Amino acid sequence: MIPSCDLVFSSLNSGSALALPFFFSAPLSGLNKHSITDNLSTPPALPYRKSQSGKGVIVVSVLFVCMGNICRSPMAEGAFRARAKAIGLLEKSHGIFVDSAGTTHYHAGQSPDPRAIALTSRLGFSIKNQRARQALASDFETFDYILAMDRDNLHYLEGIAPEQHRHKLSLMLSHAPQVRLDEVPDPYYGGDEGFERCFRLIDQAAQAVLDKILAKHFPDHGRNVP
Repeated sequence: MIPSCDLVFSSLNSGSALALPFFFSAPLSGLNKHSITDNLSTPPALPYRKSQSGKGVIVVSVLFVCMGNICRSPMAEGAFRARAKAIGLLEKSHGIFVDSAGTTHYHAGQSPDPRAIALTSRLGFSIKNQRARQALASDFETFDYILAMDRDNLHYLEGIAPEQHRHKLSLMLSHAPQVRLDEVPDPYYGGDEGFERCFRLIDQAAQAVLDKILAKHFPDHGRNVP
């Protein structure tokens, strides 16, 4: 299993020098979703087509959703991308495709919150090139796993989900029962500590989700980082 960021946040909270886990020890390139310019609510196309026969190229796709797509879900996308990249499964053949979206269009086209950008940059990966977009019903055709940050997000997604795809929905923290919370709190109206706490929760859940995807879709994939 890839280690969590507890060491990172113990350093952040104590004010000591930032000590990074090994897979966050250097900036990671290629972690940003593309910038949407034509239609701010258009979901990105998967880089590979799924094989109808179950053989050949298979991409498992994951979408993280919060309200505005500028705080929680961009950090979730970035953390999950970093973990998938660290084990060689980010958007490659037989890999995992990752994106994020919001339940509202208020911030469509905007970059993530500067506090989220600063925090993830300190952790060794960048989310600055992400651009917010609104989640759409068509996302349920594209993505295999759609993870909501809180119950309000979940209720919105349930309202637009085609019946045959509702099984794809879940609360992100439901995959990490050890955190003893159901929802990732929105850090938007708080300070840096709120973003740090938010990311700590997101990181634990991201690892748990990745473990489940590995067990189900990539049981033979080596989990050790070179």
